[in-house]
Amino acid sequence: MANKGIGLESEVTTHLNGHTHLLVIAIDAYQHCPPLFNCVKDARDLIEVLTDRYWISREHVTTLFNEAATRDNIYRAFEKLTTSIKAPDNLLVYFSGHGEYNPNFRQGYWIPVEAERGRPSQYIPNSEIRIFLSAIPAHHIFLMSDSCFSGSLFSQGADRSVSKRYEADPSRWGLTSGRNEIVSDGKPGDNSPFAESLLYRLRQNTDSLSVQELCAHVVEYVQSNAQQSPIGEPLKVAGHKNGQFVFHVRKNEGKDWALVKEKRTLAAYQSYLSSYPQGKHRVEAEKKSRILQEEQEWKKVKAENSIFSYNRYLSTYTDGKYEEAARQALRRLEDDQSWQEARKQGTLSAMYDYLDRHPQGQYQEAARQQINALLEVQRPVPTEPASRKKEIAPKTAPTPKNNTTNPSSSSPSSLRTPLKAIGGTLALLLLFFIGKQLIQMGSGNPGNTTPPTVNDVQPSNNGAQDLTTDFINIGDQVQAEANSAEDRPPAPLPPVSLNGFRGYVNLKSIGSDPQIRIHCPESDCDCYVKGFWIKYLSAGKKSIQLYNSGSYLNPGTKQLLNGGKSGDIFYFGDLKIACGGEQEGRLVDDFSIRIGALAGLPFRPASFPVAVELPSISESTVTAEAFSRILVLSARQTDCSSNCPCEVETFTLTREPAAGLPVSMNNRGALFQSESLNLIRQATTGDHYYFTNIQVSCEAGILSNAQSLHFAIK
Repeated sequence: MANKGIGLESEVTTHLNGHTHLLVIAIDAYQHCPPLFNCVKDARDLIEVLTDRYWISREHVTTLFNEAATRDNIYRAFEKLTTSIKAPDNLLVYFSGHGEYNPNFRQGYWIPVEAERGRPSQYIPNSEIRIFLSAIPAHHIFLMSDSCFSGSLFSQGADRSVSKRYEADPSRWGLTSGRNEIVSDGKPGDNSPFAESLLYRLRQNTDSLSVQELCAHVVEYVQSNAQQSPIGEPLKVAGHKNGQFVFHVRKNEGKDWALVKEKRTLAAYQSYLSSYPQGKHRVEAEKKSRILQEEQEWKKVKAENSIFSYNRYLSTYTDGKYEEAARQALRRLEDDQSWQEARKQGTLSAMYDYLDRHPQGQYQEAARQQINALLEVQRPVPTEPASRKKEIAPKTAPTPKNNTTNPSSSSPSSLRTPLKAIGGTLALLLLFFIGKQLIQMGSGNPGNTTPPTVNDVQPSNNGAQDLTTDFINIGDQVQAEANSAEDRPPAPLPPVSLNGFRGYVNLKSIGSDPQIRIHCPESDCDCYVKGFWIKYLSAGKKSIQLYNSGSYLNPGTKQLLNGGKSGDIFYFGDLKIACGGEQEGRLVDDFSIRIGALAGLPFRPASFPVAVELPSISESTVTAEAFSRILVLSARQTDCSSNCPCEVETFTLTREPAAGLPVSMNNRGALFQSESLNLIRQATTGDHYYFTNIQVSCEAGILSNAQSLHFAIK
C-alpha cells in the first residue's frame, strides 16, 4: 500500500516482480510530410524522467526516432514485444508524430517517417495498433499518443467515468493528446501542450501515481491551456480487467534523507523508516520521530484538557518532556472536580474533605468561606421570651391614672421598667392575680370577686395610697400596649444596594472597596449586613455562585465581580440584615447589577415602596406548568390606599438551565415579548429564572429600579 508521506515508498510486490518496458516512437523529420519540431525532444524528456525517478530501467527502453521510425520498424518492434514481455511485466508505449483520420472508414492512423501524404496504405491504422497491444501478454499496458486524430484508438461511446482501479488487476489504458482533431506541436524548442502537462505531473509527483490520476491531470491541464481535448480511459483492447498501471517513485536513500531533513515532519521521518528500515540514518530518524510524536501528542492532550488525556500522556511518556506540566494540569483538574463535588453536596463534611484532600488547592479560601456561612446558618439562637420580640419600647412612659404622689420605688413609672424586664403574659397574669388578692383582703370579704373602682379607693389616715388600684391600672395599660403592638404592621425593611448602585453599572463607578449598603430612613439606623449570595450570570458561560459573609466584598467575591464584561449580570440574593441588636437577622429584597458602558446612577430609594411580581405566583419555587402560563410582569405601589398600579417599562430575563449555559434577553414593557415567552416556555425542572434590571414608573412617570425576582422550577 502506498505511503502518503513525502513519497518514500517501500518495496511494492506488484511492480517489482516484473519489469516495465518502454517503447518510444518520435518523428520530427518526415520525408514527405511537413516537419515537426518538438516530438523527439518530448520523447527524450519523457525517457529521462521515467528512468531517473521511476522504476523503469534504461535496458528495457526501445526508441525509434526520425528515420528509424519506419512502418516496418514499428511493426517489428511490436512483434518483438509480443515475445519478450511476459506477465507480470508492464508496457508503456509513447508515440509523437503526425496522425491522420479517414472519415470513410472512421479510422485514425499513425504516419511513419517514409509515408507519402494521401497514401493511407503506407500508414499504420489504429485498428492494427490495437491488434498489436492485444497480442502482448503484459500485465499493464499504457499507451500515450501525442498525434492528430488519435482519439479513434478508444471505443466509441466508451464510459469515461472510470471507477477506482487496482494495480493488481490487468489493464489496457490509453492517453491521447486529442480526439479526432488536430493537436498542437508547441513552439520550437518547447514541449507540446500534451507533453508539457505529462512531464510536469511526473516530475512533481512524490507519491505513487496511478494512470487514472495522470490522465485526469493531463486532460484538465491541456483543455485549460490549448484548443484540444485529450482523452484518458481504458482502450478497446483485449486483456483489460479494470486495473491500472501505477508509477512508483524510485527509492534513493540519499535524496530521500535530504528531503526528510528539509521537511522535518513526523510523516517524513516515519516514511523514511518505512522505506529504509535498516537505513544508515535509522537511529536519527527514530529519535526525531519520537520527539515529534511526543510534541504532537502533547498538543492533542492540551486540546482535550481532561484528566483522561493527561493520564494517557503520563502513562505513555514516563519520562517525557512535559511530565511536570502534565502533573500540574492533572492536579488542577482534580482540584476543580473535587471542588465541584463539594459545592454540589454543600455540606460541612464535604468542605472539610476538600480541604484535607487539597491542602494547596485553589479553592481553599472559598471552602473556608462556605464553612463559615454554613456554621452561621446553623448557629443556635439565644432563647428569650417570645413576647419580647414583639415588645416596642415607647420613648416616654405614659403617666398612670390617680398618680397623686411623688415618684417613689412603688410608683407606676418606677415599676414599669421591672415589668418590662419580666415581660410577657406570665408577668401580666401574676399582676392580675396579686391585684385581685389584695382587693379581697382589703374589703374584708374573701368571697367578693368584684374589684373596686377608682372611686372606691380612699386614702388612709397617713395619706398613703392603696397600691392595689395602681397594680390593676398598670396591668391593663401594659396589656393594651402589647395588643396595640401586635396589631401594628412591622416597619418596612430598608432597601440595599452595592455602594449605592443598582441597574446598569460601570464597574469603575463602584469603587475599589465595594460593600452592600443599607438605605435607612434615618441616616444613623442601627442595621448591618450579615451575609449574602452573589451569582454571576453571563450568556454562554457557566454561572458561578459564592457566599459572602458581612457587608464588604471578600477577595473571592471581588475577583468574581472584576471579571464581569458588558452585559453580564450579578445577582445578589438571600441578603440578610440585622437591626437594633437583632441576633438572627431578616431577609431583604434581592437586587442585581448589570455591567454596561453607562457610568451608572446611584440607587435612590423611592419615596414609595413598589412591589413587582408575577400574577398568581406567590412562591419562589414553582412548577414548570404554572410558570409557563405567565404572560406579564406586574407592579404596584404598596403604600397606596387603593393599591395603585405601576407600569413596568423594561426588564432583563435570564434563564439558567439545569444543564446548560445561561441565556439573557431584554424585554420592553410588562407584557412578555415572543423571545421572552419562548424562554419562559422552555422551563424544566432544575431551571432558574431571574428578572433583573426591572424599571418601573408610577404616578407622574417616576422611574424606579425595583427589586429583582428569582424563581426555581421544581
